[in-house]
This record gives sequence, structure tokens and C-alpha cells, in this order.
Amino acid sequence: RQTPVTGVAARHLNGYMLDLSGVVIGDLPYLPGDFSHVTAINLSRTYMSQQSVSALVTKCPALCWLNAENNFLSVVPAGIRNLRQLTRLTLANNRIVLTGDMVQTFRRLPSLRLLNLERNPIGPLLDVSGMPQLLNLFLRATGIQDAPAGVFEIPNLMALDLRGNRITTLPDAFFESPGAVRHTLLDGNPLSAGTQARISAL
Repeated sequence: RQTPVTGVAARHLNGYMLDLSGVVIGDLPYLPGDFSHVTAINLSRTYMSQQSVSALVTKCPALCWLNAENNFLSVVPAGIRNLRQLTRLTLANNRIVLTGDMVQTFRRLPSLRLLNLERNPIGPLLDVSGMPQLLNLFLRATGIQDAPAGVFEIPNLMALDLRGNRITTLPDAFFESPGAVRHTLLDGNPLSAGTQARISAL
């Protein structure tokens, strides 16, 4: 269903939301027509293939918000790479293992402020050093052993969720970054005694 953006989202978006959440679709048939007025899409629990997600979002050049969580995606849909206005990307609870090409796809999104990859087995390749505009990064239960490269150099980061991972140590940049302790969630990690002592001393 397609509806005008309402509620809290209306403060941030114009245009229309395409809400297919909970509608089991699988492979999406070809969609003719103009979708340039769509600025938000919710594909949660649609079980769409990455090819179908890519085909849909490429028809929505003004897309700002994309929610494709709770599916069985194993890759980041390649179709997002040219979404210059995308600010929020939620891919939580899928099966995504990041490759270098997928990381480059994230870097091609100059407006991205929120990236949610929680509950994906993302692997060790996430590098956000080329994403200085990020404000929120959610990586809970992704199995990572280290914080992503560059994350503590992001100047205006407001929320970093690293809970439930395998992190034992943190880079010096964490301890040198003003406010990193306040905006980083680390519960459920096997932090070494030395790391815990350094955090407590801040």
C-alpha cells in the first residue's frame, strides 16, 4: 500500500511511503510506472530476493528511508548504490556477510545517517572511515571481534551499538574520542580486564 508519509517520519520526509511489510512476496514482478514520488519503503518480512529489492529501489530515485529487515537477504542489495538521498538503511536480522564491494556500496551513499546491520553475521570487513556523515550505527549481535575501522573518527556519531559481540579490546581512538564512552554500547562483550580498567578510568 502507498500512503503519504505521516507521524514522526513526516517531520523528516516529504512524498509517499510504500509499505509492504508482512506481505510475503518473494520475487517481485516487473513494476511499470513512475515511483519518483516514493521517499520511504518498508519491506520487512516480505522475503524478497535481493534482485527484487534492487529492482524496486532503482525505480525510486528520491528514496530516503529503506527498511528491508527480517528477510533472508545474504547480500546488500546492489540497487541502493545510486540512492544519493538515502538517509536511513535498515538491514537488520538477515544473513548478510559483507564483502569489500558491499562496503563500497555503503560509501557511495553520501546522505546516509543511520545504518542498521544488527543480527547479521557481517564478518570483519566493515570500514566506515569513508562515511563521516554517519550519526547512528547499529551492529548488535553481528559476531564482530573488533569495532569497525574508522568508527571512532566519525565526528558527529551519536549512537554506536556494539552489544552482544566478541570484542575484547578497543583501539586508542575510542579513548581519545570525546564522548565515545557515552554513545557506545558495549554490554555483552568479553572485554579484557585491561580494557575495562581503561574505560573505568575515563
